[in-house]
Amino acid sequence: NYSGIIENNIIIGNASKVVSGIYLSPTTGTVTVRYNTIKNSNYGIYSYTKNLDVYYNRFSANKSAINVMPGYALNARNNVFYNNTSVAISSSSSTSVTLRNNIFNIASGAKAISTQGSLSSNNNLFNVEQSGFINGQSTLSGWKSASGNDAASLVSNPQFVSTAGED
Repeated sequence: NYSGIIENNIIIGNASKVVSGIYLSPTTGTVTVRYNTIKNSNYGIYSYTKNLDVYYNRFSANKSAINVMPGYALNARNNVFYNNTSVAISSSSSTSVTLRNNIFNIASGAKAISTQGSLSSNNNLFNVEQSGFINGQSTLSGWKSASGNDAASLVSNPQFVSTAGED
C-alpha cells in the first residue's frame, strides 16, 4: 500500500517494445508520475494504482501509453501522447479515468482513448479523426453526442516545433 512520486526521468523501452516503462503493482495509495519522457515501451505505464496522477509527461512511440487495470483510477492532465502505435489511454472495466488538457497526436490506425470504465474527458486536442479513435467513435462530434464528454475539445494540428527532435 505504497504511495510515491516518479519525476524528471527519461524512460526508454527496447526496440521490440516488449517491456513496460513503468509497472505499478497493486496499491491503495496515490502514485504521481510527472515531468517524464516515456517512450519505446509496450506500456508506458501499466497501473494497478488506486489513484494514479499523471501530468506534464511525454509519451511517445509506445504501443500503449497508459493502461489502467480493473478497480483503479487515473487522472491525466497536460500530457503529450505522441505516435503511440496502439492506444494512448486504455482501461478495463470498473475503472475511473479523468482526462484534461492533453494532446493526443495518434498514429494511423491507433486509438486515442479506449476505456471500459467511467470516463470524464474535456479540453483535449486530437490531431486526427479516424475509425474508432475514441471509445469506438470515429468522429469527435459523434463521441461528444454519445458520451457528453469533450465539449471543449477539438481536432486540430498541435503545431509541434519539431517532431523529429521530439519538441
